[in-house]
Amino acid sequence: MPTTVTIIRHGQTEWNKENRIQGHKDSPLSAQGVLEAQRTSQTIQAMQFDAIYSSDLGRAKQTTRLVLSPTQHKQAQFNVYLRERCLGIYDGTCRNRVEDNLQLSFRLFKDIDFIPKLGESIVQLRTRINLCIQHMYTHHKNQHILVITHGMFLKQLHHIITGVERSTSNTSITTLLFGEDHHCDIISWGNTDHL
Repeated sequence: MPTTVTIIRHGQTEWNKENRIQGHKDSPLSAQGVLEAQRTSQTIQAMQFDAIYSSDLGRAKQTTRLVLSPTQHKQAQFNVYLRERCLGIYDGTCRNRVEDNLQLSFRLFKDIDFIPKLGESIVQLRTRINLCIQHMYTHHKNQHILVITHGMFLKQLHHIITGVERSTSNTSITTLLFGEDHHCDIISWGNTDHL
C-alpha cells in the first residue's frame, strides 16, 4: 500500500497581492485568501488523514485553521521544516525590485548554492524537503498525510521528484503517492478545481 501525501499551498496573502517576497516574514491572508481557504475546506474536511502537518509560519497556520475541521485541527502539528525558503535580507522586498536587478535575481532564484545574507540557499531548502520526505517514510508508511506549506517549498519538491521546477497557485491541492521503493508518483499537481 502506498503512502499518500496531500499538500495544500497556503491561501493568498496581502504580500502575495503586493508581489512581495515573504520568506520567513509574514503577512495575513487577504480576503481572497480567506475565501480560497474556505472553498478548499469543503474538499479537505471530507477526507481522513493519519497525520496533519503545517508550516509554523502565520499564513500557513491561518490557512490550517480555515481549511481543517475542529477535529482535524486538533491533530495538526506545526513544523519549522515546512517553512518557505528564507531569503534573509530580501524577505519582505518587492519582487519587482529584485527582478529588475538581473544579477541579483539570477543569484537568488537560479544559483542553487547562493546563500543570501541571513537566508538559505536552494540546496539548503532541498535538504530540508528531503528531511521531511525521510520523516514521512520513517513515521507514516502506508498512511495518508496532509501537509500545508508554501510556494517555493512546493516548487523545489517538484524539482526533487522530476528534475524540473513547477509553480502552484495559492490553496492548490497536490496529491503524491510514495511506494515501497521510495518512488513518487504525482497524481495531481497544483489542482485548483475546488476553487
